[in-house]
Amino acid sequence: MPKVAPTRSADPDAIIFGLAEQAVVDAKFLTARGLIHHGRAMTAQEWPHTRKGMMRHFGDFYKPCQVVGLVRFFTNGHFSNMLVRTGSHIDPDAALSRLGFREAV
Repeated sequence: MPKVAPTRSADPDAIIFGLAEQAVVDAKFLTARGLIHHGRAMTAQEWPHTRKGMMRHFGDFYKPCQVVGLVRFFTNGHFSNMLVRTGSHIDPDAALSRLGFREAV
């Protein structure tokens, strides 16, 4: 799985941006593999299995609950709050829309 460049500053805002950036990289990775579709995480019943019946892993994601947690990070407002609180010029709604997520009401 691709990782964000390790050449970041130790400034708290840089750390938050790094976390947000890694979440975006992970979301794109999982979307490309079909584990996130239209902003929804694949369920345990839908999760691909190996020939031996074991749950297949994708990068650092071994269980559906890990993907659900990532989707909730985006849909429950945590991603947007991180961007707003750091004074980012990135529009959270536009970013969520491009990633295929919708804010929870």
